[in-house]
Amino acid sequence: MSQVDLNGKHIMYIGRELKSIDGGAVVSKRNIEILREISEGKIIEFYLSDKTIFHKFLNIILGNPWGYSLKIYKDIKAAILKNEISCIFIDHSLLGGFAGILKKYNVELVVFFHNIEVKFYKDKASVDGVLNKLMVNYAKTNENKIVKYADKIICLTSVDSNLLKSIYGRNADSIIPITIEDKFKCFSNLENETSYHLFVGSSFFANIDALNWYVINVLPFIKSKLIVVGTGMEVLMDKYDENLNIEIHGFVDDLGPYYEGADFVINPVRLGSGMKTKTIEALMYGKTIIGTQEAFAGMEDIENLEAGYICNQPKEFITRIQNLDDKKFNVKSRNYYLNNFSSDSGYYKLKDFLNL
Repeated sequence: MSQVDLNGKHIMYIGRELKSIDGGAVVSKRNIEILREISEGKIIEFYLSDKTIFHKFLNIILGNPWGYSLKIYKDIKAAILKNEISCIFIDHSLLGGFAGILKKYNVELVVFFHNIEVKFYKDKASVDGVLNKLMVNYAKTNENKIVKYADKIICLTSVDSNLLKSIYGRNADSIIPITIEDKFKCFSNLENETSYHLFVGSSFFANIDALNWYVINVLPFIKSKLIVVGTGMEVLMDKYDENLNIEIHGFVDDLGPYYEGADFVINPVRLGSGMKTKTIEALMYGKTIIGTQEAFAGMEDIENLEAGYICNQPKEFITRIQNLDDKKFNVKSRNYYLNNFSSDSGYYKLKDFLNL
């Protein structure tokens, strides 16, 4: 694994404002918490956003990085000149334009890819509006600058690293998957008579596409009730035929009870890039997961370890569901999470990469 030597100097972190609770925000919060700890507080943080639609559109047209303004650039420049900065950690490839802008200051530039954004926005543009077509070229502009100027690149999965290579001619220098805080508590009511399976996800375009596909192609052919939980998902309450065996909830404070009662979890996502936080969350709760190849990005050995099952066609989902055992807790799923995606795992991987 390639390493970046900080030699006791400051780290600078440049990332997006963390207002959402989506998977990307989970990863960014993980990154900044680890960087704070391993730098022993010697860190300067910048959180960027496009304040208005006009500002966002202007940056897209000009090819500037996400949240760029002359003031932000001057503030970052001043912080570099005032402090002994050895490493700038850019936490998203849409901020990649900063790599070209800041390279002249003789600092080590590390860029973290949450997705290969050019693929992400191609997928999104196919289902979700005109602006995303502009975002395809915008993403490519920023990611091209990363490939040219960044000293080190981190991806979530080898799949993303290989895609980076095929599009831009460069692999990642390190693979550091999503890690999440362990919120599991020993389940107390595994013998309840309620029988259902679970889909967890917000009203994000790839989740809506996945759920619609599953409800049309799989759900009518299985006996198990489907419960859907996720921020904004209540907009679908009137969408589906009332005869379908489905129950939809929006945001809930605690997902634990929903996971506890579920016979298994599905993730039929077909679009997007990067790792899927909700897949890892289900593993954390010790649930068997049935999902597409996309749902298990970065988990190539998932089937061999009997923690989850890859199904891409409706018949595969139906057959696998019909042949599952009735155990609500899968210790192999739980162990897969502990060994690969726990907070400790992420800490040591990033710490080792930064050579601290």
